[in-house]
Amino acid sequence: MNYYPPTTNTNTSTTVGIETNGFSTKNVTTTSNVSPLKKSNKINNNTILPSSTLGQILINEIKRIYHGLASSRSLEPSDSINTLFTELVNLCISHRDPNLARIVLKDPKIQKLTPHLRSLCATGEYLLERQWANKLITPLYDIPEFTYANNYKLLVRLELHALLGIGANLSHMIFIGSGPLPLSSMEFIWQSSNRNNNKETEGGGIQRIDNIDKSQEAIDVSKKLAIKYGLQDKMKFYAQDALEEFQGYEKADVIMLGALVGSNNQEKKEFLCHITNKMKSGAILMVRSSNCLRELLYSNTCQLVLEDNNGLEPLAEIHPQNEVVNSVILAQKI
Repeated sequence: MNYYPPTTNTNTSTTVGIETNGFSTKNVTTTSNVSPLKKSNKINNNTILPSSTLGQILINEIKRIYHGLASSRSLEPSDSINTLFTELVNLCISHRDPNLARIVLKDPKIQKLTPHLRSLCATGEYLLERQWANKLITPLYDIPEFTYANNYKLLVRLELHALLGIGANLSHMIFIGSGPLPLSSMEFIWQSSNRNNNKETEGGGIQRIDNIDKSQEAIDVSKKLAIKYGLQDKMKFYAQDALEEFQGYEKADVIMLGALVGSNNQEKKEFLCHITNKMKSGAILMVRSSNCLRELLYSNTCQLVLEDNNGLEPLAEIHPQNEVVNSVILAQKI
């Protein structure tokens, strides 16, 4: 679950997609969908700034945004909060130079604030999802009215194509960290069904998705949403910690780990070890991660997934180079 400005042009590379419940400049009091940071790499419109200089500009901007969020009384969606999150995400997706990212991420002050910044982002994301979930369960709202519905479609399209590309069985899936707005699971069912109806894939598509979240509040509203859209037979919900015993891990064909599962790499490693130890041979693990400046929003879990002691065989890594926030990692249980 990620947030960034909603996609307005879907003619992007086929390897690009994102789930987003993002903050859009369309909904806040800014004058352009282009962040000021995107324009700050030049002086007098013709002088390219060196990476070290641009890096310092970005560091100062990150600190400004961080202090704005950290000092806010509430991270509930509002014009001011949406503006800050939009500026942050635009900054992260607009600058993709690995050398520049290293300069910024290795700055001592940035390293110190990054854990708390990620926590603020996670809280803001949850609150935005909760707000829209509570709207969508009423008769007054429908999914197309959700500004970021298309972004969920793009992410699932990316992940579904990646899974089909490696020959994964999609019959029984698990989504860990599904949150209060399980649009990813819903889109997986819809898009898988559409592909089978068009005879583009064999088999019966997705038969079941188990949605796991530690928040009872998130699970309760998710159940209502599934019922509203007639998906209660295929979508099951469990309010529990991912480290608790769950028999479904041994039966699932695909297990998806959300980007917000685990507040740091140590916790994520515990989740990965617990889950992979339970997975059946041949099952697929799909993990949402990040790289470059996107690591300000979510921790980079690539190395954790690819460690030899996880009993996983790496199959694919996708690191988008446009406005997509999350990387996607696919591995198979040996």
